[in-house]
Amino acid sequence: ELYTEEYARRGQAHAALWTFGQTLQSVFACRIGALTDQMAAAGSSLAAAARALGRQRLLSTLIMAGLTVAFACGIVVSYYVVHELRFDRYHHDAARIYRLGAELSLGGTPNAIASTNAAPALAMVEEFPEVERAARVRPMGRKPVRHGNRQFYEERMLWADASVLDVFSFPMIRGNPDTALVQPRSIVLTREAAEKYFGARDPLGRTLVVNNTTEFTVTGIVKNVRSDSHFVFDMLCSLETLYDGNREQMEAWFSPFVHYSYVVLAKDASPEEVERRLPGLVDRHVGDDAAASGASLAYFLQPLTRIHLHSKLRHELAPNGNFVSICAFGFVALSILLIASLNFVNLMRSRAAVRTREVGAAQVLAESLL
Repeated sequence: ELYTEEYARRGQAHAALWTFGQTLQSVFACRIGALTDQMAAAGSSLAAAARALGRQRLLSTLIMAGLTVAFACGIVVSYYVVHELRFDRYHHDAARIYRLGAELSLGGTPNAIASTNAAPALAMVEEFPEVERAARVRPMGRKPVRHGNRQFYEERMLWADASVLDVFSFPMIRGNPDTALVQPRSIVLTREAAEKYFGARDPLGRTLVVNNTTEFTVTGIVKNVRSDSHFVFDMLCSLETLYDGNREQMEAWFSPFVHYSYVVLAKDASPEEVERRLPGLVDRHVGDDAAASGASLAYFLQPLTRIHLHSKLRHELAPNGNFVSICAFGFVALSILLIASLNFVNLMRSRAAVRTREVGAAQVLAESLL
């Protein structure tokens, strides 16, 4: 009747639209009404469940305490496991960065170490087309650092090539990453170190005296190094300073094995192929001298993302983790969650055997959910 009236007054098209709108309103009204009734019923069930749990405080406390402890353990252990598995993966080119290790033998058993001499990484950039960039770092040891009347002993200091800020993703807050460590006696600080020595003042261009002998100029500030890095630092000092610009000494093959060398391979490069060419590199540069002394030298590549959990070399920059331990922690966390879940099911099932006869299955389900 209403449709006929609309049709007579305004025409067929308007009458059809009006009818469609009225139908939608009716459908939504019915669904909202049904949903409201369901929500009210659910609220009543949960309220009744809460009262039932309150009457059985001991059993309810045991159930909730077991689940709480299990989930807390699971969350903490999961965070630790994920943190360990993510080591060094935040670097932009992490999948293409490799550390160069060395295997030394002086007429006896070969020793695999994480450090190298000064030359091989730079030689690989020059002679291997697959190697795009290289960088070296070298620990400084514990040194006194002073600015004015502020002096502290720093233990996380590294000598570093200027290219270290290109190979690794240490975000620069102040300064130019391309030139920050190029000049001798230049130093890059983390934000925490900069605040420790300079407070709220701009540190760029200011000086720090290291080991009471050498004055360094602050040329850059980087964000604090993340904890999921296989090496951390508070200060990076230009490696040029150590050799005073002597390029031959900086690139010498017969130098101490105290450098940690990293290379970035091209996207389509095969690390296995690069490794196969490393013996030829050694033969070209130190083969005759090594043979004459009865020593042997070989190099190998380690993926950056596998150093923390899988490297077992001597002379590591920092203590590494253990993949087996990480798996054990994960297994323990899953076991705790499984035991707590079985305990919950058993306790709820024993109570449901009685409660189902009293209030019905729906009420028991509400109590379990709550």
